[in-house]
Amino acid sequence: MPQRREFIKYSSIIRKVLSYKEVARGNLLLVKFTIELIDGSILHGSEVYVTNKLEKYGYYWFDPQENLKIGWNNAPHHFHVRTFPHHKHIGRKNHIRESSERNLSDVLSFIEKKLKSKTTP
Repeated sequence: MPQRREFIKYSSIIRKVLSYKEVARGNLLLVKFTIELIDGSILHGSEVYVTNKLEKYGYYWFDPQENLKIGWNNAPHHFHVRTFPHHKHIGRKNHIRESSERNLSDVLSFIEKKLKSKTTP
């Protein structure tokens, strides 16, 4: 598993890092990854850092049958959302909601709570 701090912090819900790639170009860092979670679901992520600051992100959580569960991103195209440009797609691309999750740690924390609530009676 790549030694990314979020992967270490949330290792209890990560079964395997399927792919991880970083490409540096000047002051830009492009990151793409795919991780398999303990329930068989998949999280795809892409991030763009400019001078070490996260500027663009997209995280998409799919169930084992490859149906979108939730997708988070900050593409500036949903002006009506109070948390603009941060938003999430729930279940399907056109079901948009406000989002307080704004980085990988926030997303993995959200997913961890969802996964643990399934196993708690």
